[in-house]
Amino acid sequence: MRKDNPAQIVRIDGRGCFMEVLSDSFDQKNKVHLGFFSYDESKSEGNRFTNKVHIFLSFGEALSLSEKILSGRLIADAQASARAAETNFPKEIFKTMGGISAANLASMGQTRPDGKSMAKQLCIYPGTKMPFLLIAANGAGEEVDNGIIKPVYGNKPDNKVSIAVGEEAMMQFAGLVNAHIHAYLCSQYISGAFVT
Repeated sequence: MRKDNPAQIVRIDGRGCFMEVLSDSFDQKNKVHLGFFSYDESKSEGNRFTNKVHIFLSFGEALSLSEKILSGRLIADAQASARAAETNFPKEIFKTMGGISAANLASMGQTRPDGKSMAKQLCIYPGTKMPFLLIAANGAGEEVDNGIIKPVYGNKPDNKVSIAVGEEAMMQFAGLVNAHIHAYLCSQYISGAFVT
């Protein structure tokens, strides 16, 4: 946790990119905020970010992912997927989709030029140089019947950040996210927030 950003749970750095895990959506949304950023150090300060993607995991999703990491199931899935791959790019071992509907974008004054919804997606794949490859992307989407925003951007998202992550960094991510969620929920029970 950084002193200048008390909401930061953990940060994982990659080559020209990083993932920042934040608790700033715990209170209002009961979600874990994952910010993915790529940057160009040759650009002037304040203009270095080249891509930004914000993913929000429900507490249930975040705890489930953390359990898979801590139990060793995710690394086992990554190894199995890599062995089974018929191409150089194996099947994802974790995927979550979300986004913002066109109506909600309009209410926030952030309508897309194409009038579509904003789809967001995070996938975890087996890596080549590192055990895991996390790819976060956002772009044009369409709202389907169950309220999910389905990506329709194909292989041309508005923003995309890929970060290779080692097993130890993933374990730290999982342990800290797990601890922060449980601490937050305990504090809510102590404060009586869940009393009806």
